[in-house]
Amino acid sequence: MAFHGSLCIIPCPTKNLQLSLQCEPRKSASRRHENPMRHSTELGSSRVKTLLVMLVLVSACFVAFRVVPPYFADSQLKDKMYEEAKYAQANRLTPEQVRDIIYKEAQQDGIPLRREDIVVEMDSTGTRVSAQYDVTVDLRVYQLTLHFHPSSSL
Repeated sequence: MAFHGSLCIIPCPTKNLQLSLQCEPRKSASRRHENPMRHSTELGSSRVKTLLVMLVLVSACFVAFRVVPPYFADSQLKDKMYEEAKYAQANRLTPEQVRDIIYKEAQQDGIPLRREDIVVEMDSTGTRVSAQYDVTVDLRVYQLTLHFHPSSSL
């Protein structure tokens, strides 16, 4: 094989032929050096995207860590209300006794519920227990107020 400028001459030993090809220099090597800033710019934008995604994920986890516990406590309070309402008359409990049981459960769960906010209604058809309270969640940049209305009805 012989090179003459951009012309490649390849001899064929079995037959007395020569193959001539027009050869072009490799462009991939020269492309790397054409715009050296292009590659670093792409790296910078992917780093920014990664940082933004990480920031969003960390923020979502932080908000969930702060917001989920009040909902979980409310769910436990609803279960206790339902249980007490279901068996209050069978256990011959007065409305004040039911209110005290619910209030103690709320205190154990860290719910800011006052005894006056618990409504207990007893009649011949059954017992209904309900309450209303608010929980303020500190999200560092925003104070989120959650409104809860648990009751013994399904």
